[in-house]
Amino acid sequence: MFSLKNKTIIITGASGHLGKEISKGLVKFGANLAICSTSKKKADNLSTRLSKAYNVKCNGYKLNLNDISNIPKTINKIINP
Repeated sequence: MFSLKNKTIIITGASGHLGKEISKGLVKFGANLAICSTSKKKADNLSTRLSKAYNVKCNGYKLNLNDISNIPKTINKIINP
């Protein structure tokens, strides 16, 4: 059976319609998620809901891909919490 247990996946645009559905699909296979959105509040809300519903580790991060200087900072936060 396919499993993503013990794998952490970074999802950008996670608070949008498509991002939410992709996130739900990944946690069903046991993936831990780094949920990135331009809205920290939306990222945190989604990460909390998915963590509770699927017993996986999800964390929310604010990330705006239009400002590339934020990308390394956010990646560093994900890798070194």
